[in-house]
Amino acid sequence: MFDSSLGTTNLLLGIMAAVSVLQAVVLIGVAVAAWRVYVRSLESLAAARRQIEPVVARVSELAERVDGIADDVKNVTARVASATARAESAVETAAAVVGYGLGGATSAMTRKTLRLYGIARGLRAAYRSFARRETEPTLF
Repeated sequence: MFDSSLGTTNLLLGIMAAVSVLQAVVLIGVAVAAWRVYVRSLESLAAARRQIEPVVARVSELAERVDGIADDVKNVTARVASATARAESAVETAAAVVGYGLGGATSAMTRKTLRLYGIARGLRAAYRSFARRETEPTLF
């Protein structure tokens, strides 16, 4: 009775040992596969980095150029605004000078014109008065 149960026990122990060995082989295979995936992913990342680095360098260079262009545009805009302000001031000054000169010329012409107009009206009134023999001068 003990012989048959000892044989069964040995058989079961043999099966458990074989399963344990099989388990160890599968675990070693999974570990090796995981290691290979890890190494390949590192290689892929390194290849991607080699491809991305020139792009990043080019983008950085372009960003620096854009910053330089933006600075140049700011400087040009400031210079144009300054020149525009100076031109506007010059135009306003010239307009004021022309206005003063025109005002003086207009007032001088007005004074002379009014004198001539007064003299012409006086002569006209005198002529009418002598021509018609009127005693009172007309207003118009």
